[in-house]
Amino acid sequence: MPYRYSSIRHTHITEEIKKTISLKQTEIAGAIAATDKHLAEVESTLGELRLAGTGQEGVQNTEDGDKDSALEQIEKERIALDSSRKLLKELLSMTPPKPSSTIPFRRDPDFVDRRTLLDQIHQKCSVPAARTALVGLGGVG
Repeated sequence: MPYRYSSIRHTHITEEIKKTISLKQTEIAGAIAATDKHLAEVESTLGELRLAGTGQEGVQNTEDGDKDSALEQIEKERIALDSSRKLLKELLSMTPPKPSSTIPFRRDPDFVDRRTLLDQIHQKCSVPAARTALVGLGGVG
């Protein structure tokens, strides 16, 4: 019987891990999309500032220093966003892919669902340092 409990617990933990991985994959994909959008905005701003700076050669005013400072700051932001995007893509590539197919099994007509009993066992065993003993007739299934 300890094997059966272990198998049930293992299956539950595996399902929880799969849910967490799927959730994190979705979050990372969302972060990549947000980074791409922000990166496009930054590159657009950079282009506008560079365009605004052309055609004014030879004209010196106090705004040139401010413009250069803004260009430098935005360029640093672009580099940081690009690095973040690369890291997020790398992190996403580390997660295992979703299975491409599953093997279907026919429903066992002799299966007896013990969902209530399994839920009670799970509830009692999920408490930290809990101990639960299963007693009764042994058998298969």
